[in-house]
Amino acid sequence: MQSFFASAAIIKNRLLSIVAAVCALVLVACGSGNGVPLSNFPALTATEGDAPLTLTAPTSKSPAVFRYTSSNPQVATVNGNVLTFIKAGTSTITARQPELGSYNPTSIDALLTVNAKVCTAPQVNQAGTCVTPPTCTSPAVLTNNVCVAPATAGNFVSRGALSFMPVTRIDTWTNASAFCSTSTINNLSGWRLPIQAELTDLAASGALAGQGWTLGATWTSAGSVASAHNTVNLNNGAIVVNEMDGNGAYVSCVR
Repeated sequence: MQSFFASAAIIKNRLLSIVAAVCALVLVACGSGNGVPLSNFPALTATEGDAPLTLTAPTSKSPAVFRYTSSNPQVATVNGNVLTFIKAGTSTITARQPELGSYNPTSIDALLTVNAKVCTAPQVNQAGTCVTPPTCTSPAVLTNNVCVAPATAGNFVSRGALSFMPVTRIDTWTNASAFCSTSTINNLSGWRLPIQAELTDLAASGALAGQGWTLGATWTSAGSVASAHNTVNLNNGAIVVNEMDGNGAYVSCVR
């Protein structure tokens, strides 16, 4: 009888050893509470303007599908497994595997560094793209690669769908035309010199009274000979035909 119990004890101990070994193998394969160990997810380096990158999944014993996130979407974004570079900076890219069967959830991080794009003068870096800065016409000044007109005395005046910039200064027609077409005025772009009919209508409307404008001969885009354009006197509506472009007249832009 004693021999029987001794044999049973030996069998029990062997079974416990086998169970322990199996459990150990399961833990190695499927991971403890922290999940299986992940590898082969190295740091990344890119430059502004680089094409999107398809991420390579880390090495894992779990068959669960990886999900990726970016800690700084202003630097890079992730859609599925495609990484898109936005601007210079750093972001932590995290690859996560959810729980699947006996496999616990797990994750691994990689540091992404996006370097600023280097441009060759006269080009400058604008949002990761090399662009040639515009040539500004005074009094507009280059601000963040945009020609920005300074604030002016007087009020902007609307006529129907049109908005007119206050008239406060005199310049040549060439400068006036370039200023209107290249400048951001009152935080808006798309300005131009007015046509003759727009200024004659404005002068006759009475809308300029009390607006703080300087009223006098003002450039239009109309002209019938080379190097000369018409002016309209905003005080009385008088038209001067073919004023030489090199002469001075008041400047108003319209959009």
